[in-house]
Amino acid sequence: PFEAITLRTEYLHQRRERSRGRPWDRTLDVAYAKVRWDFARWFYLNYRASYGGADGEDLRTTNQLVNTFTLGIQPHPSVRVKLEYSLHDFDGSRRRDFDFWGASLGVRF
Repeated sequence: PFEAITLRTEYLHQRRERSRGRPWDRTLDVAYAKVRWDFARWFYLNYRASYGGADGEDLRTTNQLVNTFTLGIQPHPSVRVKLEYSLHDFDGSRRRDFDFWGASLGVRF
């Protein structure tokens, strides 16, 4: 039987100096961890958690936590279908938390 587990983690530190032509002294720190379980030859489950600086219009946002759950299906070596659910939680912001459902189809040429 085909079965594999992949663990991955990364940390990003970014210093930004300009935004829309104005000086902007801000750093962005983000970390994430994920685990992927290939439980059958063409199917996998993925969980990813990321935490860190939030990007976007509202510069008062301090951090965001994103939890993403993915079911991936690869019925052919050049085709991948993904069903995804994400929970976005913003700290220290007027931005509203939100959940996201998505589906995608990818074809490799």
